[in-house]
Amino acid sequence: MTRASVWIARAAVAAAAVLLVVRLPTTISDLSSTRRANDARDAQSRLLASADSLDIDNAFVIAAMDYLPAHATFAVVRPHAVGKRIRSTVTYGALPGYFQSVLLPRRETSGRKADYILCYACLRKDLPIPVTWIWSKGYLSIGKARSG
Repeated sequence: MTRASVWIARAAVAAAAVLLVVRLPTTISDLSSTRRANDARDAQSRLLASADSLDIDNAFVIAAMDYLPAHATFAVVRPHAVGKRIRSTVTYGALPGYFQSVLLPRRETSGRKADYILCYACLRKDLPIPVTWIWSKGYLSIGKARSG
């Protein structure tokens, strides 16, 4: 190694050390304020923050948690493709997994076996089973499956 490359390496290490000393307190402070903000939220606010990040309707999430009994089965029914009612492929793709997680211990199953139908912009006429609707907001609906 030449003397010049040694000095360049030392200068780079010194610059990194200065940056660390200058930036570290601000970074720690930012992390601390973020933690305090998260700690101030209740469980429902944290849950809805995740729904917001996926552009899932908050009222629909709350209604699903309120209307579905703890050990019910459910099916998330969506339109066949992203379109007028669901514009985001992220939202479209996230719906089943999101509700599978949020609604535990309830279990997702196929539409024909479900106790409840979560119709997120679905076409009601396309449902494979008869349903009694128990909650609705625009194109979002929750229904109880009827036998026969």
